[in-house]
Amino acid sequence: MPKGKFVAAVNASYNFNGPSINLGAGVYENEIIADAKVNLSLRMMNRHGLVTGLPARAKRERFS
Repeated sequence: MPKGKFVAAVNASYNFNGPSINLGAGVYENEIIADAKVNLSLRMMNRHGLVTGLPARAKRERFS
């Protein structure tokens, strides 16, 4: 995949209409590409924080 296409794909995948937080940039062939911005919607932060904050056993019981 060409570098320009990579940047476009990352930006299309991690761009949200509402409020979001910037998590960093994409990595292409071991190079950090600042133009490939990786964002996460603030609406998703609570959900992902819950899952990553639980011990493995609680995840299996709750989400299986």
